[in-house]
Amino acid sequence: MDCRYEDQGAERELVLDGELTVYVVDALWAELAQRLDDAPARWRLDLSALNDFDTAGLQLLLMVHRALAARGKSCRLGVAPPPVRDLLALYRAGGWFEWEAGAAP
Repeated sequence: MDCRYEDQGAERELVLDGELTVYVVDALWAELAQRLDDAPARWRLDLSALNDFDTAGLQLLLMVHRALAARGKSCRLGVAPPPVRDLLALYRAGGWFEWEAGAAP
C-alpha cells in the first residue's frame, strides 16, 4: 500500500495505490488519524490505483468519512476501480459516500 497526500488549497487529496485490505488498514488508519485535525476542510480520496479491496478497506473509508464529518470536514471519493465498485455494490454502500461528478459506481 502506498499513499500520498497533496494539499491543493482548501482540499487535501489522498491517493491510495495498491491494496486496501485487512493486511494494511491498521497501519494506514494510524497514519491517517494523525492527519485529520490539521487537514483542510475538504478531502478527496483517489481510489483509481487500488487493485485489491476488501471489507476492511470499506470500513476504513467509512471511518475516514465519519472522523472527518465529526470535525466538520467533508470527504468525497474519486473514480473507483472494479474491486471497489464490486464491493460497494455488494453492500449497497455506494450511496453512503459523496462522489466526484461522474465517478459514482
